[in-house]
Amino acid sequence: MFCELKKIRKEMGLSINDVSQKLKIQKRYLEAIENGDYIHLPCRVYAVGFIKNYANFLKIDPTEIIAKFDDEIINGKHKQIPLFNENGENLKYSTENIQKFTKAAGEYFRNKSEAMLLILILVILIGILLII
Repeated sequence: MFCELKKIRKEMGLSINDVSQKLKIQKRYLEAIENGDYIHLPCRVYAVGFIKNYANFLKIDPTEIIAKFDDEIINGKHKQIPLFNENGENLKYSTENIQKFTKAAGEYFRNKSEAMLLILILVILIGILLII
């Protein structure tokens, strides 16, 4: 399926550099898409966006290609694609990392909620003191 993209691109007389410049997608990502080399793509949201834009550019319906991409990520040999941590470093897409992220996000928002509640109580107390 993905080598079809390369074939169509070449039939249109376009180089990978031509497509990269027109779509503003890095050459390495276009090559990864054409080769089905998902480990070199960014997180799924960006990868799907790149695939959709590339397919539309080649006048191909992106729906089937995106479905194949998702199928291969979920059921195929490519079960890991990178995610980025807060430092911009790549992380492997895994249950363990998702659980770590979810836990950290939960703690972050829980701490923010506690801080907001404390601020609200202080504002109410100051308001009461100003009235008295």
